[in-house]
Amino acid sequence: MALSKNKVILNFFENFLNYKISKKLNFLLKSQWWSTDKLKKLQTIKLRKLVKHCYENVPYYRRLFRDLSVSPSDIRRISDLEKLPILTKKIIRENKDQLLATNMEEFSLVRMRSSGSTGEPLEYYTTREAYLWNMATEIRGWYWMGYRLGDSYCKISSNPRSSLFKKLQDLFFNNTYIEIPEFEEEYFEKTCKLLVNHNPDFIRGYPDAMFFLANFLNRNNTQNIRPKSITTTGNILTSESRQKIEDQFGCKIFDSYGCEGTGHLFQCDENLSYHMAMEYGIYETLTLSKKESRSNKFRLISTDLHNYAMPFLRYDTQDLVSKSSKGCNCNRGLATVKKIHGRDSDIIVIPPDKY
Repeated sequence: MALSKNKVILNFFENFLNYKISKKLNFLLKSQWWSTDKLKKLQTIKLRKLVKHCYENVPYYRRLFRDLSVSPSDIRRISDLEKLPILTKKIIRENKDQLLATNMEEFSLVRMRSSGSTGEPLEYYTTREAYLWNMATEIRGWYWMGYRLGDSYCKISSNPRSSLFKKLQDLFFNNTYIEIPEFEEEYFEKTCKLLVNHNPDFIRGYPDAMFFLANFLNRNNTQNIRPKSITTTGNILTSESRQKIEDQFGCKIFDSYGCEGTGHLFQCDENLSYHMAMEYGIYETLTLSKKESRSNKFRLISTDLHNYAMPFLRYDTQDLVSKSSKGCNCNRGLATVKKIHGRDSDIIVIPPDKY
């Protein structure tokens, strides 16, 4: 019997790249239906194990715990995390060597780099296991929009695709990578041609790029690009942008959020809220300033339960969210936030004759 595209992709990852991801994905597809209480119990078990590791193997945390007169046995519940201070990018940069676990083998480390949306990119390490768990949370989110491994999709990005590994990954994932370095007509025209030629089932892109692309397609009366779904990430998806993109492409958007130290937050087909990957991390929503408190916005603080290389306990993502007043209609047990505010940015459109 012929293998499905889904199986072929998983076999490639597990046998050729030695990326053991199928069990993780299958687990996440089941655990999403657990009760919130059961998911919190899983978080608590993972938290206790991680805290013990931090105290025994991470110099920064060993010193921090001793300075605070806190021991691993003092952090038994999620609420006990409040005994620890917030971890910031500044602290990570100033204590990079001290935050690296001493019991990690070099081959197990994965070097990572944030996008730099808050300024200077943050360089840090994670483990191969944590990297794969994070990838599995993202794939699960894609499953909610109807995607299955092997389905054709296009990724639209402003960054060049230079890595050979990424190019091979694109090939096996059936992905057409499209670079839009600047929001100019020539790049939108090229993107339009590629989308028409490849006719992808799904499209992934930044909301801003997708919004300007939708405007270009509308001006040129291009109506033959009809993916099944679109997923956006990277910057704020406004209601105006959502409406424009969905109208132009004739499909629903599934917005998502990811950040160093977190699993992926993803909208399901109800589109009412963002589901937190509770199996991957612990998420706190705190007001860290009077301004945030008045605006009903909360700072997203995350604890990565899988990164044993450079543990992030109570990491300040610097992103703002609004809380959900009730759970999602999809009945998943995963905790939710109503809206991702991120960090606001503006794009100034200058007429060509003013360049």
